[in-house]
Amino acid sequence: MKKVEFIERNGAYIIQPHGEMTFFFLEELDEFIKEKITRNEHKFIYDLSDVKWIDSMGLGLVAMTVKIALLNNSRVCVVQPRENVVELLRLSSLIDLILIYDSIDEALAFFK
Repeated sequence: MKKVEFIERNGAYIIQPHGEMTFFFLEELDEFIKEKITRNEHKFIYDLSDVKWIDSMGLGLVAMTVKIALLNNSRVCVVQPRENVVELLRLSSLIDLILIYDSIDEALAFFK
C-alpha cells in the first residue's frame, strides 16, 4: 500500500495518507499540493481515517493547505481524524480553520 493516495472527485482532491504523516514520506504530498496550487486548484479533503500520528512536518503541510484554501475563499475538509490528531489540530489552532466530517461524501457536499 502506498503511504499516500490522491483521488479526484467532483473537482475536489481527496488526500488519503496511511499510517503516520511524518517527514519521511511527505515529499510526495508536498509536491502534489504545490502542483494543484499552481493550477489554481484548491479544494482539498484530507481523509485521516487511517492516520495514527502527524508530526510537525505533516502539520505544516496541513497548515499550508489551509492557508491556500482560505486565501481562495475555501476551506480544507478533514474526514474521520482520530482523537489524538484532533488534539494536535486544536493545539496548533488549525481546528477553527478546518471542517471535520464523518465521511468523504459529506465533505464533498461542502464543495458543491
